[in-house]
Amino acid sequence: MTEVAVAGALLAGGRSTRFGSDKLQVRVPGSSERLAESSARALRESGCTPIAWLSPQPPCVASQGFEHLADPAEGPLGALALALMWAQTQNARHLLVVAGDLPLIRGQHLAYLKAVAASGAAHQAYCALGPDGSPEPLCAVYPTSWAGAAKLLFTQGRRAARALWL
Repeated sequence: MTEVAVAGALLAGGRSTRFGSDKLQVRVPGSSERLAESSARALRESGCTPIAWLSPQPPCVASQGFEHLADPAEGPLGALALALMWAQTQNARHLLVVAGDLPLIRGQHLAYLKAVAASGAAHQAYCALGPDGSPEPLCAVYPTSWAGAAKLLFTQGRRAARALWL
């Protein structure tokens, strides 16, 4: 099997309990797209292949071209571990992860992260910074070799993706 430099994964498994309804179905202001559709488009535009859509239920129409991975919605770190293990089966060196609720992210942003990872060290992770300058662990590129660490942290009760960055 040929090595893939960077596979992609859209994390769309949150329960939206604080929001009160499925926030990924909310329309982006000034657009006809829903939040998840906007993130899916950006991930497609990044050029990652293959790409996966992680959610508890089969995804929406916007997921065409994505492989569906059933996410039990037990937190972002669990979804990230699942996505990293899937990327290993795809023979990917890195995995570009994007949350389904990032309406301002664009394909060119993700393509930049992908390019940096593809040209960098196989063991290095890269993440975007949010508007306040803090790391965005759900808009990041992870080495697939981190799958075991992600799974271990998750089984130890950690749920936040930030656990991999500490």
